[in-house]
Amino acid sequence: MLQTIINFFRKLFGLDSDTGSGSGNMKQLSQGELREKHIKGLEHIEGAENIRVSTGDVIRRVEGAALIRDEDDGEMLWTSEINLEVTPQQFQDDFGPLAGPDDLGKFLFHETEINMVMQGDADEAERKCQEFGYAHMGQFFRVRGTMLKHKGTAGGPQLDDFVFDSGDVMRAAMDGAHMRQAYTSQGALAADPELLAPVDGVDLDTYAKLAATSATGLPQDQFTAMLAQHGLDAAKWQSVNAVWTDRMAKDTSHTITTAYGKAFGAAGAGQYGAAGAAGAAVMGTTNAAGGEAPVSFERYCEIAGAQAAWAESGQDVNAMMKQVFNMNALDWSTMSMWWMQKLQSDPSLFQPHTDLCEKYKTQYGAGGMAGADDDLSF
Repeated sequence: MLQTIINFFRKLFGLDSDTGSGSGNMKQLSQGELREKHIKGLEHIEGAENIRVSTGDVIRRVEGAALIRDEDDGEMLWTSEINLEVTPQQFQDDFGPLAGPDDLGKFLFHETEINMVMQGDADEAERKCQEFGYAHMGQFFRVRGTMLKHKGTAGGPQLDDFVFDSGDVMRAAMDGAHMRQAYTSQGALAADPELLAPVDGVDLDTYAKLAATSATGLPQDQFTAMLAQHGLDAAKWQSVNAVWTDRMAKDTSHTITTAYGKAFGAAGAGQYGAAGAAGAAVMGTTNAAGGEAPVSFERYCEIAGAQAAWAESGQDVNAMMKQVFNMNALDWSTMSMWWMQKLQSDPSLFQPHTDLCEKYKTQYGAGGMAGADDDLSF
């Protein structure tokens, strides 16, 4: 379960390696040109890779947008008719429901949601747009142009040459990811108020604290005594654990996983418990965790790369972690909570993180081990 939680947060923030607009004269552009103009600047938006921009019959128009039916498959989608073939100075700002250019994270959250809905239902995308406070899809596209003007990186003199690709945009995209998760969780709890309801009197925070303590390898008699303090015995604990685990597995909104991860880290268990608690304290933000790093950045990447190599070769990752790094799954979990917050606070670390993880995956995949002179103390 610990690795499942870490994998979820790594995917959410893009830490796993596996992991626009024309002038309105759409039919004069090729399919490739249309896609390039409409998708440019969506590199940080989940679901953007699935968007197709196509030509077809115009079903209806609002100011700045057209709803068209794809001439190939009949699918309907909204396309922008906002003219970005102007200089930034010529473009008239419209922030719509946003407070201003510093609300980029909120806009990227809105864009992600609208794009995801657009894949299946253009009418629902329009409703989602209005739910977020835009008058219509045309205003949404104009706000996008406004955000490009203020936060985009210029690739030429005209606004349609701007893209979202700076470190500030990456951090805003992660802020947007947090907003989207909160929005998704709010909807999930509204649909099922019992999602976080206690199991046999054990709420999620208590369950997470007990699970974290169990993961330290506490002697059974001491853990039994701790269970008794909460009115539990071994059999009831197993039952409670099974229900919470099952709920988490079935919760596609990740509401439980998010809340559990925060509570688990806050328990401060294990040799890197302080780092985990510091990470949990700022989870849901792009702020760095307080305190000292549990291990160096390179060592963190080395451990991640080693695990990937061991998993790929079918080795027992937990056994290898103990043998090579004197760590268990709990230690990796709490260490990762600290470093994930650091990565979010400083997007310039993303590429070095990817490069180092790949370097050590290759090294450990070839049978390499930790160097004798590496400055790691446990």
